[in-house]
Amino acid sequence: AATNVTTFTLETTTVRLTLQRTDQPEPAAISAPPEPAATTNPNETTLTAPVLGIFYRAAKPDQPPLVEEGTTVIVGQVVGLIEVMKTFHEVVATTAGTIVAALVANGDSVQYGQPLFTLELSPPAALSSTTEPT
Repeated sequence: AATNVTTFTLETTTVRLTLQRTDQPEPAAISAPPEPAATTNPNETTLTAPVLGIFYRAAKPDQPPLVEEGTTVIVGQVVGLIEVMKTFHEVVATTAGTIVAALVANGDSVQYGQPLFTLELSPPAALSSTTEPT
């Protein structure tokens, strides 16, 4: 509930505490997640961070990166991990293609929606895993 009180004092035998309200700050603006970085090549897209946290390229420190430049990925393949409050979230490929560039380093802090990898899209024929019966 709103109040017009601007000063509050609490006094005991050993402590005196005074709180004074000054101009109230503006509420923090809530912003939309950043747009994925535009690539100049229409056959490329970016894989973005699904959450904010610390980005890791490998499942464990002593293991190789999950993907590197030149790695071909399929939809749903884990390409990295993001640690948030001691919990790890998988970063998965949302599109099939080949990793062209890693845009953040292992251990970097990332924001929601931040581009992590540039991905060259696979041709449509390469996306289909079904074959015609003979």
